[in-house]
Amino acid sequence: MLANRLGARRVGLGTNVDGVLDEAGQPLAEWRAGAGLAGVGGSGAVDVTGGMRGKLAELAALQGAEACIFNLTKPEHLEKWLAGAPVGTRIAAREENTP
Repeated sequence: MLANRLGARRVGLGTNVDGVLDEAGQPLAEWRAGAGLAGVGGSGAVDVTGGMRGKLAELAALQGAEACIFNLTKPEHLEKWLAGAPVGTRIAAREENTP
């Protein structure tokens, strides 16, 4: 909500995993809004954001902002993200023709 109201151009979410993980536990380079949340779970620990499912739902609602989920326990990831380099999973906006 804040990102939309403030007109943010970029939103980065730091987590304790390397991004959105596939079935084999490997990070996806990109997750497209509208791809669905089947297979994406909540959190195994106390997490007020609703786990990965909650994060993706919120990021899918962003309007015009670039978004990324990355592992913040690796300090170099924050530096890369701040520099504009790819890191973690890029969250791609839903295509306008996609319901």
